[in-house]
Amino acid sequence: MNEASAPAGLMELKAIALDAAANAVVITDRNGRILWVNPAFTKLTGYTAEEVIGQTPRILRSGHHDDQFYAQMWRTVLAGEPWQGQVVNRRKDGSLYVEEQTITPVLTGGQVTHFIAIKRDITQRKIQEEQLQYLATHDPLTDLPNRRALHTALEAAIARSAHGSESALLLLDMDNLKMVNDSLGHSAGDKVLVGLAQRLKAHLHPQDLLARVAGDEFAILLHDANMDQAVRTAQRLRQVVSQTPVNVNGDSVFTTVSIGLVPVHSSLSVEQLLSHADAAMYQAKLRGGNRVQVVQPMGPQSGRISAEFAAAQRVRQALMENRLLLHYQPIVCLADRRTYAYESLLRLREADGRVVSAGEFLGLAELAGFMNEIDRWVMEDTLRTLRDKPDISLTINVSGHAFNDEDLIGWLLDELAKLGSAAARLGLELTETAVIHDLNMARKAIDRLRRASVRVLLDDFGAGFNSFAYLRHLQVDGIKIDGGLVRDLRGNQRHRAMVQAITLLADAFGLLTVAEGIEDAATASILREFGITCGQGYYFGRPQGEFQLLTA
Repeated sequence: MNEASAPAGLMELKAIALDAAANAVVITDRNGRILWVNPAFTKLTGYTAEEVIGQTPRILRSGHHDDQFYAQMWRTVLAGEPWQGQVVNRRKDGSLYVEEQTITPVLTGGQVTHFIAIKRDITQRKIQEEQLQYLATHDPLTDLPNRRALHTALEAAIARSAHGSESALLLLDMDNLKMVNDSLGHSAGDKVLVGLAQRLKAHLHPQDLLARVAGDEFAILLHDANMDQAVRTAQRLRQVVSQTPVNVNGDSVFTTVSIGLVPVHSSLSVEQLLSHADAAMYQAKLRGGNRVQVVQPMGPQSGRISAEFAAAQRVRQALMENRLLLHYQPIVCLADRRTYAYESLLRLREADGRVVSAGEFLGLAELAGFMNEIDRWVMEDTLRTLRDKPDISLTINVSGHAFNDEDLIGWLLDELAKLGSAAARLGLELTETAVIHDLNMARKAIDRLRRASVRVLLDDFGAGFNSFAYLRHLQVDGIKIDGGLVRDLRGNQRHRAMVQAITLLADAFGLLTVAEGIEDAATASILREFGITCGQGYYFGRPQGEFQLLTA
């Protein structure tokens, strides 16, 4: 090769190199019009050289970047400086890809005349990075965010709380996963965990975070929620879990959860928040499980009234001002529509006159330790009604606190003795939670009450995991079949079979059966055919005040 031909040969080699390059190369004029592309460009974008020459790279835009992004790119290269960055573009077939791009200005006489862009496809790398990031922040079993993601979200919530934003952290732990694993196997336990995650997520707002932080432990970060709202949400979730079974290989598995709740505060670290929530959750377990426990770690110096204090003041003020009241819902004999009894349902009249149901304040009152006062008020009011209305039979709900309070049960029995035969017109409905709290004490209390002619019914039967076990150990007069099984009886064959099985078992034990949640005649007819004794629900009557009820 002679000296004159060397530059031409070198230029040819450079052209061959550009054509063979693995990365896409684009040459444009100063205005961005494409003058030349190599084969790698066609492979990357799907556009041939003939299709793009004379066009601008705008044809690749995906809409992922805003105008400011491209304006900054142009300012850099027109100033004679190289620009480097990642760009999301769109291929000819419409698919998106990510490229790592370097644009180098070509200067002639100090003026920019052309641009050379080198593009490297990094789509797969970005996908892998995102997958790794997802795996690093998500639980593989439930596909929920994990503890690491929760930690990040809590840091942000703590920062927002310094500006007045209210949030709350809930820590949930399954009460009976070991039982499920031991009896049905670990694969069944995994299905229960997945089902539990799905149920919880379905009852949360989209902005709330649900995470799995350990084996059977979940965390929920409630955004824009004060303590009253957080407690109501926690109680609703607890109830949803306990009343909705998870389907495992055709079997319905019931579960319960213990929940610890703590408000997010700017003076607490993530570790402190988790520690307080963990302590509250274990306290809920120690109290029998299937309950919510609130912890207020800041104390009075935080300037915020604790949920316990607010609940205490609310109940105490209502008691002082006689703003607790009872509404009554009929329990009807299905055979002849005769009223068998009325269930007394607690209500609270707010200072503004609004009447709220027990679900809106009992959870807070229980956590604040005022259930004893409420139970006694309900009993006293019911005893007065039994004395004044000799033709009325009533049932009342008894909390776990009252049922494990020997002094309160003793007082009730003494008062009933003064009323003579009125005891036979009183029924106590014992929730599964109350029975779980202390089985031996429950058995003794039931025996004392039944000897005094008080009827004892096991409430919400079929809602919990161990309904049949409780019935085996406790001598009761009847059971109230949970409304969750009854309401969709016509459309749910599994619930239908469960109600039939419960009815047969009750008949074998010689027990009264009451079906809750009846909302139409067709359901009442089915239950009557099953042989269920009584029914209760909106079909027979909504809860109403004493005056309207007893003068009707």
